Amino acid sequence: MKRTLWCVGMAAWLGTGIVPTHAYTQWKYNVAAADTDWFNAANWTAGVPDGDDDWVVGIGAAFNRTVRVDSAAQAVGKAGEIGSTSAGYAAYLQIFSDCSFTSLIGREGSLEQSAGVLLCPTLRLFGGTASFTWTMTGGAVTSTTEITSRAGYYASPENGNVVWNIGGSASVTTPNMYLDTFAGHPTGRTLNQTGGQINISSAMGVAEYTSSPTNCVYNFTGGTLNISNSAAKPALLIYGNGTMMLGDAAGAAGVFRTGPNNANLYIIGKAIGWGDYTPVGGAYTLADSGTIKADGYGQQRDLDFSAMTWANYGSSDNTTDKGVYAVRGGKLKLPPVAVSGTATTKWGQNSSFANLTFVNTVEASFTSAAAGSWTVSLLSLDRTDVYAHPNHKFIGVWDMTAPAFAGANLTFRYDNALAAALNCEESKLRVYRYTSGVWTDVTSSLDTANHRITANGLTSLSQFAVGLPVSGTVIRIQ
Repeated sequence: MKRTLWCVGMAAWLGTGIVPTHAYTQWKYNVAAADTDWFNAANWTAGVPDGDDDWVVGIGAAFNRTVRVDSAAQAVGKAGEIGSTSAGYAAYLQIFSDCSFTSLIGREGSLEQSAGVLLCPTLRLFGGTASFTWTMTGGAVTSTTEITSRAGYYASPENGNVVWNIGGSASVTTPNMYLDTFAGHPTGRTLNQTGGQINISSAMGVAEYTSSPTNCVYNFTGGTLNISNSAAKPALLIYGNGTMMLGDAAGAAGVFRTGPNNANLYIIGKAIGWGDYTPVGGAYTLADSGTIKADGYGQQRDLDFSAMTWANYGSSDNTTDKGVYAVRGGKLKLPPVAVSGTATTKWGQNSSFANLTFVNTVEASFTSAAAGSWTVSLLSLDRTDVYAHPNHKFIGVWDMTAPAFAGANLTFRYDNALAAALNCEESKLRVYRYTSGVWTDVTSSLDTANHRITANGLTSLSQFAVGLPVSGTVIRIQ
């Protein structure tokens, strides 16, 4: 007998997309039952399901029961679901055929897994009219097709949040994983990884659809994210309205791992945090057309992607606040940019774009440069490695190195919103270069309409800043 399991928590079968085709038995949720034991026939309307039965474990809004499947035996069934989009009932987890697990506890709107294995081709996490939380501290989930949580895509309406917590020794393996919410569904999708391992062989996407509101978040604060495939190049995609939080105030995120065909990291939405993300087991290609922010949470910490390689990505200029940032002690290190001879390139955005439009990005035009790498770091203004500037107010600071060159022109797309917040008049902004212990004005031109400022005729690089001079009366008290 093929041993399969379906876990389900409310029985509005119609409208869920699953139509029973086998014998059907339902866990009693609206009348008293003997206990919480899966294997007690008194808990079922038509007896304990066997391998040919479709089944539903119903946990109604007015009758909250716990269903226990312990590690001593494996529950079996043909197909099932948990929760419902019907008004007044909890969110649900929908698992498609050929599923089995052990050591799983189900509650209204929640699952807790500390051991055992859940196997299924397709796994869908729903949020109906209430929230659904799945917490894994151990055990494993393996999907052969995909794991998705897409509010409004499979069922409507979905007003409940879905939260998936992965930690401890838990392991999740699937070709594809997607978190999305569609327009008209004011609900969240949150993946919290504090430990364990997520293994993706094709693609992992956060907020893939442009109609998604800004509440699809992947909090990566521990464990391993393994984007690996021996036959193709998989990808992690943080789409336009998605956010990936890398670490938090307590610590950096976990480990990026990949395989022989390497992997792609696309930041179209937001990546925020700190830590050294040198890939293990292969190389990552970083493609950015969104926002990357180094956040030190009040300490001097780096968000370091410099061990990855850069790929031009995106198809349009920025018209919002997308760009690169460093705040609260953060320092942002992106992959170095290859230079050689006489050429123009960009740091922090697609070099093929004609215009420099992403906030805090830099364009460099080199003349007769030796072959090598142009490296740039963006520094938070409150870092101690920003050289002292008592006579200046800065809105951006960049550290740069490059191989020898005959000449270079630099253009900075400065942060005009920060300039306004700090009461820095744009028409008075200047570019400064730190050399021989002094900040020197090297400004050549200023374009306030497009928020760009240029320094031409440079023969070497060091620390640069955009800001303005400050003046006042100094009173010395002895």
